[in-house]
Amino acid sequence: MTKEKYLQMVSEQIRCKKAIPPVVKEIEHHIEDQTLSYLSAGRDCRSAEQEAVADMGDPVETGIELDRIHRPQMAWRMIAIIVILSIFGLVVQQLISQASEHPYSIMDQVIVTITGLALMMGICYLDYSRISKHAVILMTIILLGLFVGGQLFGVMINGKMMAIYLMGFSIMISPMLLLTIPLYAATIYHFRGEGHRAIIKSFLLIVPPILLAISIPSQSTALILITSNFITLFIAVFKGWFRVPRKRTLIQLVSGMIGFPVLFMLMILLAGSEYHVARLRALVDTSSSESYQINILRDLLGGSQIIGQTTANSSFDKTLSLPDFSSTFVLTWIFAYLGIIVGAITIAALIILFIRFFHLSLKQKNQLGMLMGTSCASVLLLQGLLHIAYNLTILPVTDGTLPFFSHGKTYTLVMYVLLGLILSIYRYQNVLGETSCEKKVYSSTS
Repeated sequence: MTKEKYLQMVSEQIRCKKAIPPVVKEIEHHIEDQTLSYLSAGRDCRSAEQEAVADMGDPVETGIELDRIHRPQMAWRMIAIIVILSIFGLVVQQLISQASEHPYSIMDQVIVTITGLALMMGICYLDYSRISKHAVILMTIILLGLFVGGQLFGVMINGKMMAIYLMGFSIMISPMLLLTIPLYAATIYHFRGEGHRAIIKSFLLIVPPILLAISIPSQSTALILITSNFITLFIAVFKGWFRVPRKRTLIQLVSGMIGFPVLFMLMILLAGSEYHVARLRALVDTSSSESYQINILRDLLGGSQIIGQTTANSSFDKTLSLPDFSSTFVLTWIFAYLGIIVGAITIAALIILFIRFFHLSLKQKNQLGMLMGTSCASVLLLQGLLHIAYNLTILPVTDGTLPFFSHGKTYTLVMYVLLGLILSIYRYQNVLGETSCEKKVYSSTS
């Protein structure tokens, strides 16, 4: 049997069309390698190829086995957990509304959550690898759109350029910036095999979204952008994608990752507004007037019961007067009004889920999927950790959101887009694996 006939019969057994090209390419390389081995042993070209094909086994049985392996698979267990957390988040929002002096309807949040779940499932079924081909263009469109939109249609809230209001729709700027993180991962994927130029370009790509986050200003968004993108670049260097001294470059990256936040805080202290300087000072001076929110949160947390409402009656009336309590302080509300056990379970469930996402992404054989998945997972994990730190008063209170629980349309949709990308990467992990040629490229650059 000829090589072409064998490959055709194998491909006919594979039902997932996306899996056929990489699978056929992989088998073809194996046949060619074995053919070269027989040629070196003195066989002629025709018999060498025929023996190499025969060594691959029955084409129908081989194709059926490959079809079993290389097919999309859904992470139904993770999807179920996401749905449960989404429903619980809506329940918490309803309870907050009922406890508020000015109850609000959560129907908008219900609609956005359902839309987000549908968007997540739609992205899950899409081929995430197509995004990498247009990552730079998409990132440019998002950044320019947010910058120009903010200048022309921006809405100032408490001294911040928080949203773009256009044609009756409000688009929050901070969560939209988080979409640039997986696009950044997809972009540096194409820098493989380059040297120091790749590192320089990767650094330059980090700067624009961070500057935009600082200009809003949004401290938490800037911190997430810095940390997530540095983690992505660190993984790429650690994997040996670039022709650079790996150990020295990793040390430089760690130094930069530490230096960026320090430089950011120095910029705030030296040239920032009084509002943000006060936020930083409140971290060490809890007796200052700027620590008003922190003292309320500590009072609430200190009076939290194992189950049920807090005994901190002195802060009860002040609680819902805190700004954006349904978003920034939602975790404190869970501890104060539902109890320590519910709060602890909520934290544990979120951290375990996001670490699971991070671990699954790191295990991906497809390098693009690995990098994009870890970037999305790092965003969700960092958001959760920062929100926990704010609400437990470990860090000074700033703008922050808790995945699945915080109120907000734009943020909710962005979160489900990131979850959809992670689920898409998991779905196609056995379909879009690396080919032998690509593996040789990676090994040659390490």
